[in-house]
Amino acid sequence: MVKKKRAQKAQQETPSLHLFRHDDFPNEEIYCHERFCRVEVESPTAQLFGDIEADEDVEVVEEEEPTDELPAEVQPHSVGVDDRFLLRNDGFNVDDDRDPAPENIPVPGETLNDQQTWGWGGRCHRKVFGAADDKPKLIQLTDSESKLMTILSLFLCLFPATYLDEVLLAEINRNLDKEKARRIGLWEFLRFLGLWYYMATFKGVTRAQFWSTKDIDPYSGALIRFHKMMSKQRFDLILKSLRYTNRLAPAYKDKFQGIRQLIEAWKQHDQKVPTFVGVLP
Repeated sequence: MVKKKRAQKAQQETPSLHLFRHDDFPNEEIYCHERFCRVEVESPTAQLFGDIEADEDVEVVEEEEPTDELPAEVQPHSVGVDDRFLLRNDGFNVDDDRDPAPENIPVPGETLNDQQTWGWGGRCHRKVFGAADDKPKLIQLTDSESKLMTILSLFLCLFPATYLDEVLLAEINRNLDKEKARRIGLWEFLRFLGLWYYMATFKGVTRAQFWSTKDIDPYSGALIRFHKMMSKQRFDLILKSLRYTNRLAPAYKDKFQGIRQLIEAWKQHDQKVPTFVGVLP
């Protein structure tokens, strides 16, 4: 039962305390902070205690908060032998053991295995492990047929032709129609793609520099101009019109919806070419 209420200074605050008595602790005054008290039954108002009493007889002991600050004599960026001595005197735990961990200490006479050597020893590990030496070739094409094909024909074998014609080019033309621009055909698209491939072989050159009107400088900018192959306005218009799917967006959020149809078409086309060739595009 709470018998009175008072304020007592503790460290930096003066909380309101509830003092109460308990049968298990006779003749002793027990107190706690008011936020830890819960009133279950309250006496009549006339019997409640009045204003909070200030206990002036209680000696206030302010505890010092622990600090992690280094002594003023210690330089934080260059701890020497003397600094370590000062830190230990101030109660800091100083680990000045520079020895490696026991498991990292090499055993005298220990030899390294093949996985721990640098360089190439002149052996083909795939051949050592019994990997077959398969002759690379395009499925459904004989060696004689593939030798007669041009580089462009081999290049087109790696593309899903149906997707390229019915989805990619169709979507580009649909967007070009909105711009009231000339439609694109397969050969112009291959030229557009070839310009991208060529630009990818350069580092530190912006796309606009390939259409620059300045004279070619061997020390800066692009080393070739694309004006005769395609105008910059036409290139940017095709780039703006690129779409990789003709499907409507689903009701849920799909971050890969824009390229999912492209991925599916490529996976289906991979059934016609070897896997290691199918990943090249």
